[in-house]
Amino acid sequence: MDDFVVFDNDKDHLKQVRLAADHFLQHELGLHLKPGATFFNSAPNGLSFLGKRIFPAAIRLHNHNGRRITRRLRHRERQWQNGNLNDEDFLESVNSYWALLSWYPFMGLRRHLL
Repeated sequence: MDDFVVFDNDKDHLKQVRLAADHFLQHELGLHLKPGATFFNSAPNGLSFLGKRIFPAAIRLHNHNGRRITRRLRHRERQWQNGNLNDEDFLESVNSYWALLSWYPFMGLRRHLL
């Protein structure tokens, strides 16, 4: 994994952390931060990270990820209804997505899927 996030209320401190990380990556690992890939953002705007939007008081699934999950489950349901997918495989697919969503407060999406 090559992504990381640093939170702090002090923008100057964050700039120091970025310089220290850049120095470490260059001198210890021979790596470079991609220009334009590091940025500063205020907490109310949220942060896109690993398919989610992270806010101070909530973690939400990106809209496109929710649509993708919905589309894939509908596809699996059609396969099951047409007899191209057995009950066990269909339930495994549903349970897999349900388990993923159970880690986050996405009740609206879970209700929609039901």
